Amino acid sequence: MAAIALKHILAGVMIEGNLPESVANMPITGITADSRQVEPGFLFVAVKGRETDGHRFLSQAHNKLAAVALVERADGQVPLMQVLVQNSHQAIAQAAMNFYGRPGDAMNIIGITGTNGKTTTSYLIEALLKPNVGVIGTVELRYGNKCTVSGMTTPDPISLARNLKDMREAGVGNLVMEVSSHALEQKRVDGLNFKGAVFTNLSRDHLDYHTTMDGYFAAKKRLFAELLPMAQKNGVTPWAVVNMEAPQLQVLLDLLRVHHIKFMSYGANGMVRALSADYSLDGIQAIVETPRGQLVLSSHLIGDFNLQNLLAAVAAGLCMDMPLIDISQRLAACTSVPGRLERVNAHAGNGPVVLVDYAHTDDALRKALKVIRGLSTGRLICVFGAGGNRDKGKRPLMGQAVGEMADVAVVTSDNPRMEEPMAIIDMITPGLMQAGFKQSASWPEGRREFICEPDREKAIKLAISHANLNDVVLIAGKGHESYQTIGRENFHFDDREKACCALETWSEDGV
Repeated sequence: MAAIALKHILAGVMIEGNLPESVANMPITGITADSRQVEPGFLFVAVKGRETDGHRFLSQAHNKLAAVALVERADGQVPLMQVLVQNSHQAIAQAAMNFYGRPGDAMNIIGITGTNGKTTTSYLIEALLKPNVGVIGTVELRYGNKCTVSGMTTPDPISLARNLKDMREAGVGNLVMEVSSHALEQKRVDGLNFKGAVFTNLSRDHLDYHTTMDGYFAAKKRLFAELLPMAQKNGVTPWAVVNMEAPQLQVLLDLLRVHHIKFMSYGANGMVRALSADYSLDGIQAIVETPRGQLVLSSHLIGDFNLQNLLAAVAAGLCMDMPLIDISQRLAACTSVPGRLERVNAHAGNGPVVLVDYAHTDDALRKALKVIRGLSTGRLICVFGAGGNRDKGKRPLMGQAVGEMADVAVVTSDNPRMEEPMAIIDMITPGLMQAGFKQSASWPEGRREFICEPDREKAIKLAISHANLNDVVLIAGKGHESYQTIGRENFHFDDREKACCALETWSEDGV
């Protein structure tokens, strides 16, 4: 890219004092928050994170010939031009978008936040906007013929700006993106003008980071309390979709009314609600009431919580003034979402129903199991674990959720990371026992029993090989992920692949 004057990169960035003209006109050839990536003429942004502080690497940035640094506190010992900013997280979000030509300003950007349902809702809204749409989320970044596996739900500000530039150059006019609580608290998306925002729900997750549920909600709330109003000031007329059943509903509605932001609610007693619904393991058939009349929803997605995701997408479509018939037809075309109650079939009609789901909180597990419980005639077998180096408080709660809803449980590893798998399992099992499950040394002969198998591949094979034809096996926790993190390394591992292999050798006579 051609060099850009620093003053243009700092548009909208809250700096301390005035820039001398010589500094304001300084040509900048790149931007980074990683001192290892600095090249001559770069702008280095010193960002303070949880584990490290970019201010410690100012001398390295200077040695690699950075032109200037944005800092929250100056270091007089480093002979590098330093510009003081109020918040380096906000600064890098704005500066990155400015450096890449503010590509998001020319796009219709819809942000989706909440604990559960973000990914499915993003796929559904994508279906409404095809073909001129890009998606950034937990599973992947994709637009046109390009698809890249995601490293995180919401990218860092520089990657985000670069990706948006590529999308605009490819002619993409709409962007649907999942916005995580981490991204909101770290101000990664503060450089965007959101046209729409969706709030799905809020339940316990990421308390290792946010500490309390109030802190967790405060991060999510920024999308509605700060970013949508900010977009409004920049000439965008934003809208919001909120879940009528969320306990935080009134807080969100008050915010939207104060800022005169158009909104639509969905769910029971919402502006968009289901009048009737039929569920099966093949999908959903529903009649939906909207402010513009009724529509018929037909979807291959499974369960009542997916009906909620569909209702959120209907509400978004209405906010974008789409005809009801288009909304109905386009949502019906979205046949599946990777790792979200995704059905695995090695051979059609052979073996039990096996579903893979990303549920990794007690609330998500309980909802997924409740859905399957209402649709299955045999036993409900759940294979699950909990991630290492994450919120430890939710582990027994996850065990309790499975104990309340499943018939048989296989407790195994998720992504153990730096923890010992059995140490994690030992924190899950008290929840199962509190729900009345008993531990078995071998495969349970009856119901309300669990076994522990730390090897996830063996656990999946064990559950499927012992399942009867009318049983349902839910493999929960990793969903779409194609890796398992052990220590600091990622190893290829896909629940769907392992399930397919187990189904290949399944026999109605059992093992």
